[in-house]
Amino acid sequence: MAANDEQIADIKDAMLVAVLTDDTELQSELKQEYASVIEDTNNKLQEVKAND
Repeated sequence: MAANDEQIADIKDAMLVAVLTDDTELQSELKQEYASVIEDTNNKLQEVKAND
């Protein structure tokens, strides 16, 4: 989970730069990457709940 938190932080930092530089292509890529990391995080949380 810590790796996902780190990835999310990195994506947020990159998104800030993409917004400030008006790089819409990078913004789109980062949104997709963020959604993927969030989905992975949610799946891991479901596994933890199932194992409790």
